[in-house]
Amino acid sequence: MDPSKQASVIFRRRLHQLTGLNACCAGCSYFWLKIASNAGRSDFKCKSLQLHSPDPDFKVKVNAICALYRHPPEGAIVLSIDEKTGMQAIERKHPDRPACPEHLRRRDFEYQRHGTQALIAALNVHTGEVVGQCRDRRTQADLVDFMEKIALHYPNQPIHVIWDNLNTHRAISVWDNFNLRHHQRFTFHFTPIHASWVNQIELWFGIFSRKVLR
Repeated sequence: MDPSKQASVIFRRRLHQLTGLNACCAGCSYFWLKIASNAGRSDFKCKSLQLHSPDPDFKVKVNAICALYRHPPEGAIVLSIDEKTGMQAIERKHPDRPACPEHLRRRDFEYQRHGTQALIAALNVHTGEVVGQCRDRRTQADLVDFMEKIALHYPNQPIHVIWDNLNTHRAISVWDNFNLRHHQRFTFHFTPIHASWVNQIELWFGIFSRKVLR
């Protein structure tokens, strides 16, 4: 049996033993989790596991990126670049009711979906400036188009790009041709495998998600 399914079966049996109720045909809904929580059980809880990067050059890559953060080459721009995909374009069906004395602003739960968007963004790690572009998709052509925008935004300076190991980032021939068009101004640095958190745009995406999207 698949380990995840086996764990689910074991959990439901424990619920049955704990409550006497038949949980075998029920999903792990809020109701069942509440029962387990009140009984002091935590089998259903899951904590994120941050595995160490298997990259053999982990320390070398991290040190090189941190050096760019702390001591950038004179006159150079250091950009952290990544994509945030699957952002839902949601419109509230009814307007909010404004806040008033003794009452918070109130919002109806119904909404309308308008598809999803992908945000491609570049964070200037030394000024905090963010250049972004929303697209319907995240393809190689979309990324190249965004990078052309970056080249226009910073027309003269050498640019160091920090990004992860996504296949569109690793298309070496594409970026070699891109660099030829822009007089070899771009230098690309890749975060270690399983360590995209080294890229500071991830911090900005986290703030953006908490403050804007939720």
